[in-house]
Amino acid sequence: MTMSNQKLWLLLGFIALNIFGLTFWQVAQLLPPPSPSETAQEIAAFYQVNKNGIRAGISICLFVSVFFYPIYVVIFAQMRRIEKANGLPPVNSVIQLFSGVVAYILAFVFPFILWGVVSFRPDRMPDLMLLFSDMGWIMASMLIFPFFLQALAITFLTFADKKENPLFPRWLGWFGIWVMLGNLPGTVVLFFKTGPFAYNGFFAFWIPFIVACIFFLVMFWVLLKAINNESYDDSTI
Repeated sequence: MTMSNQKLWLLLGFIALNIFGLTFWQVAQLLPPPSPSETAQEIAAFYQVNKNGIRAGISICLFVSVFFYPIYVVIFAQMRRIEKANGLPPVNSVIQLFSGVVAYILAFVFPFILWGVVSFRPDRMPDLMLLFSDMGWIMASMLIFPFFLQALAITFLTFADKKENPLFPRWLGWFGIWVMLGNLPGTVVLFFKTGPFAYNGFFAFWIPFIVACIFFLVMFWVLLKAINNESYDDSTI
């Protein structure tokens, strides 16, 4: 993967991230999420009112989200440069890559398919619509462990880079710790149907959501600077 090729994939990923966010918010209108305290009839109405928007939005989101995966590959490529420069085996880079793949499947594919199933037959029994809706939102909230592991691998390797001018800035390691902590509240959504720890709440949904957005934006900037850094061997890329 050449440097120019990596920049191209990053650009496509940045564009895809913006299309994804706008579509999820404005077309599917799934942002903010429905409250888990709502009745089956209220949840059914939520999906019935905008059934075509949800169908179209989910289709678009699933399509553009495939461009998130190359971002993980670019992160892998730059992490390999760090590992080679420091004589380290490809452990953290591989963990980051596979964590990113699993996170993509669990957080961007499965929940959206479940919400699509709900919108596919909006005349089905409200209790079934509530079931699939809950499954999607709980999955999106709780399955943060791959993101946690990905941030941990980036943090470990950032601190392991002993070169005087490291490829990743030292603060990225502390940023990775912040990302890990920001995702943890989503693990408790099974205990709450109302309040900040419910799957539509401030701590369980909005904090991880904002952290994920900031993570991608920060990584875009860090990766662009890393790609332009010629002091590291790029023969492994």
